[in-house]
Amino acid sequence: MSGNIDPKLLRLMQEAGRRMSAQQEAEELREQLKEQEQRHRRELELAIQARKEQPREFKMFRGVLGPVINEARKIATDPDDYQSVWNALVKIASNNNRPAPLLGAAVGQAGIPYKKSSGEKEYFTINALRMRLTRSSAQKRK
Repeated sequence: MSGNIDPKLLRLMQEAGRRMSAQQEAEELREQLKEQEQRHRRELELAIQARKEQPREFKMFRGVLGPVINEARKIATDPDDYQSVWNALVKIASNNNRPAPLLGAAVGQAGIPYKKSSGEKEYFTINALRMRLTRSSAQKRK
């Protein structure tokens, strides 16, 4: 039968067949890439979820406020954001069972009252917390 077909037409048909198979291969490769990308995204989501569920290791702050700041970082929505930690610290200070050395709830811009190791009353401000957390993250990066 191929003897009756014009050689040019036969070549065109063969070329079209090769193009079709190349297009099919390309489509199969695209599908494989999509599957790999979906698998990669699932693995990445699982890794992110596992990371979120792991307990965070913080630099332990020292001084009389160290344990209270560390506790506030544990309950803060974002333990590396000073505003989030401040909100947690204010909640801790406002509680009737607040831990020592806290003396009470935040007093406006003055800050959270606490008792220094010398026994003096002092106010811990949001700016002081920001500076502590900034120093902490700078030391972590070194």
